[in-house]
Amino acid sequence: VTSAGNDRDDFLSLNPTKNGFDLLTGMSNSKNGITSAAVESVPNYSGANDVDMSDFSNWGPTDDGRIKPDISSQGVLVLSTSNVSNTAYSRTSGTSMSAPAITGLLLLLQQHYNNINSQYMLSATAKGLLLHTADEAGFFQGPDYAFGWGLANGEKAANTITNNGPLSLITEESLISGATSTFDITANGSEPLMVSICWVDPPPSISFFTSEYNNATDDRTPVLINDLDIKLTNKGIDYFPWKLDPTNTFAGATRNSTNDVDNFEKIEIDSPSSTETYTLTVNHKNTLAGGSQNYSLIITGGTLSSLSNNDFNTIEKQVKMYPNPVQDKLNFINNSIMDLKEYTIYDAIGRVAIKGNFELLGGSLKSIDVSNLKGGIYYIKINTDLGNITRKIMKSN
Repeated sequence: VTSAGNDRDDFLSLNPTKNGFDLLTGMSNSKNGITSAAVESVPNYSGANDVDMSDFSNWGPTDDGRIKPDISSQGVLVLSTSNVSNTAYSRTSGTSMSAPAITGLLLLLQQHYNNINSQYMLSATAKGLLLHTADEAGFFQGPDYAFGWGLANGEKAANTITNNGPLSLITEESLISGATSTFDITANGSEPLMVSICWVDPPPSISFFTSEYNNATDDRTPVLINDLDIKLTNKGIDYFPWKLDPTNTFAGATRNSTNDVDNFEKIEIDSPSSTETYTLTVNHKNTLAGGSQNYSLIITGGTLSSLSNNDFNTIEKQVKMYPNPVQDKLNFINNSIMDLKEYTIYDAIGRVAIKGNFELLGGSLKSIDVSNLKGGIYYIKINTDLGNITRKIMKSN
């Protein structure tokens, strides 16, 4: 999490032709980070008009048109510690007040997620959840280059974690280069159907900056390396994610085509019918660097249609894993109706340690050799024909 900066009240001397936009500098432009804007206090939120932008918080866009800042939080007259004495407090304004609020909120959400799931969210999941559940802010519906995705709403994000399964969905998936994933989602009809994906995009090569980007002004070349795309389809109608136009910064966001620059994408269907099923398609353009891309999927206002959460939990318990802690061989006995397919073992910070295919292991008792792993905490994600299973592994030396 980083601050957007506090220079907008000096835009006439810093960037006079952009009307207060295009002021983000340095790591505030990071595609994988979270950039926080500063707004006035919002004691009681009832709609976008309740969120007032500060007069100093820097606005985007990035040169390639990504949606930055990402999120807004109170940064005006925030009660904080003071350097007057060891016990002093004062009220301070700045994006350096809003960014710590976002940081603390993310830590609380990680704690809540771990209390329920005995593991932590990947960084893409945490970022995606924060942006997915933000309250509307700004002059137009959807994101903008001032407020980002809106006002952070910790309660809504926490409830999405609590209700994961029966009322919402938070899942961490992987897309192999050249592949397409589809999910059937049934809207509940009582709220907008919202579907988001977020991923940690690989960095561009050094040559990208030295040859194409060096000394360029407003270079619109996307810095996105792995360009994932989502769309919802119902009765032949396609629904696309929000996107902004960096050449028209005052205009509202549109949702009539794919988004080719952002590594967080969100589709909203404002008034879905509870009887309607939508097909979510996740695919990509070009070839994925590294051969695959992990991504986080978040759904509110609907659930996957194929299998209820309770049914899946009952079936999942019939897949036995032992021993845990493990030294050499991690064994699986599958007494369920699920077909175990691929498996991926991640280390504690989300890096892939081992990846393989259960079908190639053969037999009813399947074993994975983990003897080369260092001691510590790992997570295994198993792809099945009914859904994904994620479990925690303790590797002993």
